[in-house]
Formats: sequence, C-alpha cells, structure tokens
Amino acid sequence: MKTGSAFSSPWQPQSKRSRERSIKKGAILRVAVSAFNERGYLATSLDDVASTLNVTKATIYHYFTTKEDILYECLKIGIGEVQAAITKGVRQDGTGAERLRTLLLGYGEVALSDFGRCVMRTTRSDLSADKWDSAMKLKRAIGASIRKVISDGIADGSLVQNKVSVIMYTATGALDALPLWYKPSGALSAPKFVASVVSLLMDGLCSNSPAGSQPTRPHRPRTRISAKTRA
Repeated sequence: MKTGSAFSSPWQPQSKRSRERSIKKGAILRVAVSAFNERGYLATSLDDVASTLNVTKATIYHYFTTKEDILYECLKIGIGEVQAAITKGVRQDGTGAERLRTLLLGYGEVALSDFGRCVMRTTRSDLSADKWDSAMKLKRAIGASIRKVISDGIADGSLVQNKVSVIMYTATGALDALPLWYKPSGALSAPKFVASVVSLLMDGLCSNSPAGSQPTRPHRPRTRISAKTRA
C-alpha cells in the first residue's frame, strides 16, 4: 500500500519506545526499592508503588510479572553496585591494607544507598529458592574478591595475622549493619560516616596500628613463698 509523504505514524520508532520502557522500568524500581527499605518488602504492595507513580497496578504488571521480580531486579542492581565498589579496591595499586580500605569505603557507601540497603535487608524468606540461590551466587563472587585482597594483605604484612574469614566477616558484618542505625538527619553525611567506621575497622586490622598488634598479657611478678609460709 502506498502512503502519502505527509503520513505520520502515531507509534514512535522502536528505539525510542525501548528507551521510554527502560526509563519507566527504572522509575518503578526506584520507587519500589524506596518503599521496600522504608516499610519492608512484605508490607509493601504494588498498589503502593503504582499510587506513588500515578499509574494503575495493571501498568506495573506491564513491566514486571510479580512483586518478587521487582525485588530480584533491585537486588541485582544493588549487588552490581557492590561489585563495582569492590573491583575498584581490587584493582588499586598498593598494599593489601590500602586496597582493603578503599574496598570497604566503597562497600559502606553502597550499603547506605537505596539499592545497597535493599541487598543488606533482604532475607531468604523474601525470595523463591531459585532467585535466592542466584542472588547468593553473585554475592559469593564478591566475597571471593574480598578474601583475595585480605589474603594479599596478610601475605605482605600490612594486615594482622588472622584467619581471612574472621577479618572478612568482621569488616563486612559491621558495614552490612550500617543501614540499621545510620540516620541521614545526623551530624555526619553518609560518606563521612562510612569513613569514620572504616577508620575504626582499619585501626584494628592494620598490622602497624597499635590496635592491630597482638595483645600481650600484663606482667605479674611472682610472689615468692617462703618455706616458713608453706609450712
């Protein structure tokens, strides 16, 4: 069929429609992750998300099949942000301790971001077994990178001599908990707050730090017991 040169299709080109879809999906994810963090995953409904976006729940289903799919996408974004922060520390020049500090600073800042907080707060009961296992596989890759930096630090003498797993879980455990008690309305900005926590951690983990040295038992002079006393 011949069309006139003045004909204008009411449909946008595929490339533009794809960009618009991506923008709308991103908006859904940002609103959803904020609600998950504020109210909890189970307490958040898709009606809540739709209302914030001024659309219907049916519109949400046009982009995501279930609420779980939205949570899973939020997790993948958050884990990707953590991985990017970890990679920066892994690739940095310097001692293991210097690389670990950079790594932990990035990790902590992501932990206080919207998608990072979602990663820290999501539990096994929130996801189906296959999605949980998939997310954990991504997190294990992150753990392997952290372990490598810690092992390098122990080997080059910049970190205290201890089990790699003890150092890793002590540091990441402290940072994973930041979203539970950091208050944005407090005196410190998120980056400064994270820096203060990481500084405390590194004071204990660096081998050249007084706090990182092995504690010594205080010398207690022996009391001599005379033969008279023994009698």
